[in-house]
Amino acid sequence: MAVRLHNCASYLQLQMWVSSLTNRSKSEIIHREQPSTCYFFSQRFQKRHKILIYDNKPFFALFSILSACLSSWLELEVGIKNMYSMHDALDFLHLLNFSAIMNPIELERIERRESQSPAVRIDSKEQFAKKTQVEVVFTDDSDRPDSFEITSERETNRETETEPESTTQKLMSIRNPSKNIYRLLAACLFGFQLGFSDGAPGALLPHIESWYNIGYAVVSIIWLGNSLGFITVALGSYWINEKVGRYLMLTLSPVFILAMTTIISPAPPYPLVVIAYYIGGLGVAAGLAQQNIFVSSMDKGHTYLGFLHGAYGAGATVAPLIATAMISANVQWSFFFLILVGLSCCSTMCIGWSWIGYKQDMAGFEGEEGDAAVAAPVEGEESLVRLSLRNKVTWLLALFTMAYQGTEVAIGGWVVTYLIDYRGGNPDQVGYVAAGFWAGLTLGRFVLVAPCQRWGPKRSVVILTIFLIVLIILTWLIPSIIGAAVCVSFAGFVMGPSYPLLITVATVLVPRKIQVISITVMTAFGSTGGALFPFFVGITAQSRGSFVVYPFCLALCGLMMATWLPLPRTYQRGTHGQ
Repeated sequence: MAVRLHNCASYLQLQMWVSSLTNRSKSEIIHREQPSTCYFFSQRFQKRHKILIYDNKPFFALFSILSACLSSWLELEVGIKNMYSMHDALDFLHLLNFSAIMNPIELERIERRESQSPAVRIDSKEQFAKKTQVEVVFTDDSDRPDSFEITSERETNRETETEPESTTQKLMSIRNPSKNIYRLLAACLFGFQLGFSDGAPGALLPHIESWYNIGYAVVSIIWLGNSLGFITVALGSYWINEKVGRYLMLTLSPVFILAMTTIISPAPPYPLVVIAYYIGGLGVAAGLAQQNIFVSSMDKGHTYLGFLHGAYGAGATVAPLIATAMISANVQWSFFFLILVGLSCCSTMCIGWSWIGYKQDMAGFEGEEGDAAVAAPVEGEESLVRLSLRNKVTWLLALFTMAYQGTEVAIGGWVVTYLIDYRGGNPDQVGYVAAGFWAGLTLGRFVLVAPCQRWGPKRSVVILTIFLIVLIILTWLIPSIIGAAVCVSFAGFVMGPSYPLLITVATVLVPRKIQVISITVMTAFGSTGGALFPFFVGITAQSRGSFVVYPFCLALCGLMMATWLPLPRTYQRGTHGQ
């Protein structure tokens, strides 16, 4: 029996067919003209959250012949004619191991598959199945006795006899609204600015210590000040978003970073440096969550998230190179922040201009969606905040983000000090190792994000985290500076895709009504982890030595695994997060 859908006219037909099979309806055999691709779905594979897609021409003939033989056998021996038993047929197909020649892919890829029409958002499988009934009947075609037709019928409310509401909503794209391309470029510039700021301390830390004549514990307070800024924004995220608005949050974010760099550039007394990092933390937390939500809400959002966070990695790669070159040329360490002053000015102007008129542009894209994950109407600040804080996915992803960014900043910030203390590295040159780590992270975000989306976010992050653990251990144990530098670079490479994948998963699993609050909380937790854990490393290194960065990072990798594995495996908008 051939279960085929040929030359699917639209994504909607495929969705209707899958929904009917999920409901155990009467759909059995589907033939269309111009055979090209075979879509096969079963209750058995649904439990594994997979759809099998068969698209291999050499095997297509074999599959058709065997399935035709099976179809004839079913008709003659089992007595199934017009309407085949779906479960019997699928059992026979399973016994013949047809799945062995098929290519499994994640359900999300079909959910997001583009059609020739403008990008639309389709309801989840469960929601759509309630509104759609698909039936397949014989056709009197003597030339093709095994051919069938697919017909669909939308159910209506028989009591009120009203048409069901539309189940689609437009997704933004890079060109719709037209200013989105400039907003994306401004977001990437903002990401580059953040990376440039975060990548500098790794190379500058030994020189800050000698300039102020302070130890590891005291110099780590800059990260503590940074984390307090993130926490401040997280606690007032809903109020800030409602009272200040998206435009001012996005525009003021680089302004706060401009204030931070302006204060630090003349090398003021150390307490002012800590206060400056607190101000910078306010700016990062206010802008980063908004940029993540905007970019991820676009069609092909995971690709653009890779660009955004790849820009962050690029900035973090360039910063240690420039800082090390300036130190080698006997330039005062604080003058490095003058470059950030210029970047912050450019970022402020670009974001301010590109987001003018955003309310009118996005009026057709950000209406109420009635997310299925929200069981009851949500009204007011208290309800939204309470719903967000009760959301299990929010906390799992927040803890994962905290551990991830803690590992990221700890490696980038302390690996140089470790190589100087334990491997005899030259302080004027070993700063390039930090640049290698950030370069690997950047390359990983540009190269691995798309393949990881195809393999599945959950599986990919688990595999990448295992590789990260191995590389951290190798960096710790290898006595050669060159060998350690290579391992650190590869650690950045496998670490890079996890954050864009995290944001993609968050926008799918978290109900849309609480996404602003939830992603702000996650971003604040992540930034707090990126500030607090390097601080804890510094406090411990004061008495134990800078090697403690590696046990800390291994423990954080364990926390990443512990919070990622409980996440739902299927990523469908609006079907999780209760």
